[in-house]
This record gives sequence, structure tokens and C-alpha cells, in this order.
Amino acid sequence: MTISCQGTSVELWIGNEEAKINGQKKILEVVLFVSETGRTMLPLRFVIENLGAQVAWDGTDKRITITYGEGDGDQVADFSGTWLLNNGCLMELTQSGSQVSGTYDQGSWMVSGTVTGNVLEGQFYSDTEGYRFVVTMSNDGKSFDGLEYYSDTPWELHGEEVTGSN
Repeated sequence: MTISCQGTSVELWIGNEEAKINGQKKILEVVLFVSETGRTMLPLRFVIENLGAQVAWDGTDKRITITYGEGDGDQVADFSGTWLLNNGCLMELTQSGSQVSGTYDQGSWMVSGTVTGNVLEGQFYSDTEGYRFVVTMSNDGKSFDGLEYYSDTPWELHGEEVTGSN
């Protein structure tokens, strides 16, 4: 049996204690089996957690709650598009789920990052150098602001304000 969700694949076999998550082997605590009534029973917690969700058991009500995503919204801001930055350069971004990639300064720099909620944390880089940045999307989704960092060394951490709009 194969179950996939947003780029993650969980493979299970009846009676086998091994499973594969994106091709990597893991050992199951409870194996997949066929019940006396002919139904296939799978280890739900294992599957759900390996697909990136959380499982909570309420023993009083004998109920499970499955939560997918982070915090209260499990939504991530959409940073895709062409953004004009306050330094006059353009940043062109595409986004797939929480992963962002693109170009900066007419393609002379590459951009990559991860979105959590409404915050994009990433880097832009060339063949010779790279810089980190953290920006927060506005509530209307039409602008962001944040900092570009010149160094990863804490005592040399200098930031420059970054704003963008599309």
C-alpha cells in the first residue's frame, strides 16, 4: 500500500514490519494486516505522523484529532510573483507549498527559502557569495518587510531593511 501527500510517500506491506518513507526504511511498531472481516488495518499514527501531521488521542471521549500544518492556520503566505524591492531590484519567486525559489537582480542571484505562516526565511546567492534574509508578508499579501543579513556570525550580524511590493 502506498499513501502520498504533498511530496511525501509512505509505503507499507501486509505483515511486514518494514515501511518506507520516501524510499528510506523504517521499522513499524504495529504492522499492516487484514482483519477477520477482510478489512485492511493500517497503523494510522505511523502513517499520519510520517505525512507531516500530528495525532492526538482523547482517551475520555475515545477520539483522535489529526492536525495537519502549523499552528492555527496551517496556511502559508504566497510569496510567488515579481517583487520590486526598496533597492530598485526585482525578485521573481515561485512557490510550491512552503518552498520558494527564484531569482534576484535580473537573474544574477538565485533565491531559495521556506515559508512558515507569513514568514519567508531564505537566502540569495551567486557563485561567489550569499546572504540570508527573513521577511514577513503583510496581511493583504501585497507587500513584505524584513532584514537582509550580511553575516551568519552573531557578533558580526549586520542587517539592512528590506521591503517589497508587487
